[in-house]
Amino acid sequence: MTENAVCSQLVGSARVGAPSSRGTCIRYRWWNSGREFSSDVSTIVYYSVLWLISRLPLRWASKAAKYTGRIKYRCQRTRRSDLRSEIAAAIGVGAQQAAEIEARSYEIKLWDDVEAWLYNRLDAETINQFISFRGLENLNRALEAGKGAILCAPHTRGIFALFVGLALLGYKVNAIRRAPKNVQGPVARWMNQRMTLITSERCKFLWMHPSNLGIALKAEKALRRNEIVLILVDSRSPTEPVEARFLNRKVPLPSGHVVLARSSGAPLLNCFVHSPQSGLPRIIEIEGAKYVGEDVGAAVQTCISSLEEKIRKYPADWIWFAERGLWSKPTPIARAAGQN
Repeated sequence: MTENAVCSQLVGSARVGAPSSRGTCIRYRWWNSGREFSSDVSTIVYYSVLWLISRLPLRWASKAAKYTGRIKYRCQRTRRSDLRSEIAAAIGVGAQQAAEIEARSYEIKLWDDVEAWLYNRLDAETINQFISFRGLENLNRALEAGKGAILCAPHTRGIFALFVGLALLGYKVNAIRRAPKNVQGPVARWMNQRMTLITSERCKFLWMHPSNLGIALKAEKALRRNEIVLILVDSRSPTEPVEARFLNRKVPLPSGHVVLARSSGAPLLNCFVHSPQSGLPRIIEIEGAKYVGEDVGAAVQTCISSLEEKIRKYPADWIWFAERGLWSKPTPIARAAGQN
C-alpha cells in the first residue's frame, strides 16, 4: 500500500489537501520511517551474528547456531503462547512438551538463517555435508515417465536448502510461491530477497498473485519439459480450498496441486525436510509417486494425511500456522475448533 493510499484511508481522500490532513500524513511518514530504521538496525545486527557463525568450521557453526537459537527462544518465549497452545492442541501434548518443541524450532530456524549465508559456497560435491536425500530414486523413477513431477511439501524449515540441493544435483525446479509481503526497511527487504533465494538463479519461482492468471499454464509447460514443480500444500489462505482433516480438525487446504496433476498427468510426490538432533545433515524424504483420480477431495486428504504423519514425528521442523502472518489472527485449527 502506498503512502498516499494510507493517508487517504487515515483522513479521507477528499481532505488530503487540508492542513490537518497534511499534518497527519507527515506524522505517518515520520512514524513509518522510524519503523523502517528500527527494522533495518535489528536486521543488520541479527544477520551480522549469523554471518560470523557461518564463518566457523561447520561442526562449530552448527553448535553455535543451536546455542544462539536457545538464547533467542528465552528472550521471546513469553510472547509466543499462541504457538505453544497450537502445538499442544494439534498433536495432543502437554504444555512442557509443547515448550520443548518450540525451543527446538528456534534452534532449527537459527541454523536455517545461518545456512542461507552458505548457499553460494555450495556445489555438487559439498552439498552432501548439508543435505541427505532419501527417496531420490522415487523422483528419478517419476521423471522417467517424461511428464515431470509435482513435489508436495508443507512449510518446513530447510525448504530453501531443498531448492538448492535439487538444483546442484542437476534438477530443474519451479517453485510456486505467493508474492512476498512488504518487509520493513530497504536493508530488511534486501536480506529477505537474498535469504529466500528470490535473487538466486538456482530455482525458478512462479509467483502467485491476482495479475498472474497464467501460473497454471506456466506450471504445465514446466512439467511438459519434464521438470519439477514444487507446491506448498498447507497454505494458510488457499485460493481454491478443499475441506480436509488435518491435525485433528477440518480445515480448508489448497487443491491446486491435485488439479495440476489431473490436467498434466504428472504424479504427486510428498516431500518433507527435517533436521536431526546433531543438526547436520538435513534429511529430505521424498515418497513414492501417486497418480490422482477423479476425486479431488480424496487426493487432497491422502496427500495431507501423509505429510501430517511427518509433522507429528518432527513437529519442530514445521512452520506452524501461528508463526505465519499476524500472531493474534486465529489459526485455521483454532477457527475450526468449534466444528467438531
